[in-house]
Amino acid sequence: MSSDSPSKPPALNTRDILKIRDFRLLWLGQSTSEFGNTLTNFALFILINRLTGSTVALAGLGIVLLIPAITFGLISGVYVDRLDRKQIMIISDLLRAGLVLGFVFIDSASQIWLIYLIAFLQASIGTMFG
Repeated sequence: MSSDSPSKPPALNTRDILKIRDFRLLWLGQSTSEFGNTLTNFALFILINRLTGSTVALAGLGIVLLIPAITFGLISGVYVDRLDRKQIMIISDLLRAGLVLGFVFIDSASQIWLIYLIAFLQASIGTMFG
């Protein structure tokens, strides 16, 4: 190697990365958000099971939660790259929190369509967050 080549920065290990305050805050915020999202989805499966006892209804929820990732995931990346990522993450989490509150008003199997609608919207916004 010639002495003209730029030197490579030292490799960072996990401990070095966790010393970076902004990374720690981002990692903690995103981990908390994803944990909450996972618990919400789990609670939705339990809710639908208790309201309907139907495996078809459970499969429907799984499909409703998966469709946004497949369809909007490809498109959302283009827009997210052009906008302020920090604002997108904060706004999307606030919107998802507001939507989750809508589940409180569901108390019968006749409102399963509302569960599907709110879950779809929440998953769509979650795709933007991701």
